[in-house]
Amino acid sequence: MHAWRRLIATAALLLAACDGSNTTGTSENAPPPMPTGQLGDAVVPTHYDLDLTILPEKENFSGKVAIDVEINRPSSVIWLHGMALKVSEAWLEAGGKRIEATYEEADKTGIVKLTLASVPPKGPARLYFVYSAPFNGAL
Repeated sequence: MHAWRRLIATAALLLAACDGSNTTGTSENAPPPMPTGQLGDAVVPTHYDLDLTILPEKENFSGKVAIDVEINRPSSVIWLHGMALKVSEAWLEAGGKRIEATYEEADKTGIVKLTLASVPPKGPARLYFVYSAPFNGAL
C-alpha cells in the first residue's frame, strides 16, 4: 500500500501544471522567476503518458513520463512540481525538434526548474522525463 501512495504522490507532483510564466514584465522569452505560489498558465499540461516499473520488494521504482503541453509564453525555463526524483533524462519536443533540458529541484518544497537548451516555439509540445524515486509511505 505504501508503494502506491508514493507512486500517486510522485505522479501528482511531476504531472502538476507546468509554468514558465513571466510575471515581471521583462522582455518576451526572458527566464521567469521561481513561483512562490500556484503555478501559472505559461505552459499548460493537456495529456500524460506514464510508463512505470514497480517492484514492491525494491527500495525504488522507475518510470518514464511524457506530458503533452501547450506553450503559451515561450521561455528557456519551465517551472513544475517534482520532489525526490532522480531524473536521468529530460527533454522537450516542439516544432519537430528535440530540445535537451536539465532538471533541478529549486527548493525543498518540490519546485523544479527545467532549463531548456533553447527557447521552444509557442504552441503544442511534449515534455519527456526518465526518472527513479524511492518508495515512501508518507503522503
